[in-house]
Amino acid sequence: MARLGVTKDDVFAACKSLLKDGANLTVANVREELGTGSYTTLLPLIDSFKASFKETAEQAAAAGSALPALPGELSEQGSKFIQDIWWQATTKANKRLEEVSTQFKKELADLKSQLDAKSEELSQALTDITRLEKELGASVTESEEKTLGLAQKDGEISLLKSQLKDKGEELKSYLERAVAAEKKLEFLKEERGRK
Repeated sequence: MARLGVTKDDVFAACKSLLKDGANLTVANVREELGTGSYTTLLPLIDSFKASFKETAEQAAAAGSALPALPGELSEQGSKFIQDIWWQATTKANKRLEEVSTQFKKELADLKSQLDAKSEELSQALTDITRLEKELGASVTESEEKTLGLAQKDGEISLLKSQLKDKGEELKSYLERAVAAEKKLEFLKEERGRK
C-alpha cells in the first residue's frame, strides 16, 4: 500500500499549532509536530504558510479599524459562523486596546506630572545649594577678616603690654629716684638744721 504524502493543509495546521504554542516555525519543529515529512517537502510549504500569514497580517494592519480580513483558508470556506466569531474577537480586542491605550496615556500623563514636580524640586534644591554656598563663602571671608582683625588686635595688645611694661619700669625708676631725692632732701634739711 502506497504511503500518503504530507499535504499543504497538514503543514498549515502544524504551523498554526506551533505558533499557538509560541514555538518557532522550523522544518524540525513542523516535522516533529506532524511525525513525518522530508526537508524538501516541508520547507516550501512552511514558506508558503509564512507568506500567507504575513499577507493576512499586513491586510489586517492596512484595514485599521475596519473588520480585518480573514486568513486565506477561512475565506475559502466562507463560514458565517467563523466570520461572526472573528468579528467579535476583533471588536473585543479593539475595545481592550483602547482601554489599555487610555490607561497608558493616563499613567504617562501622571508620570510626566510627577517628573515635572521632581524637576521643580530639584531646581529649587539647586537654587538653595547655590545660595548656601554663597552664604558660606561670605561667612568664611568674614571669619577670615575677623581672624585677621583679632591677630592685629593681639599684636596691638602685645605692643601696649610691652609699652606698659616699659612705662612701669620707667615709673619704678622715677619712684626710686624720687625716694632717693626725698631722702637726700631730708638729709640736706637735717644738715642745714645742724648748722
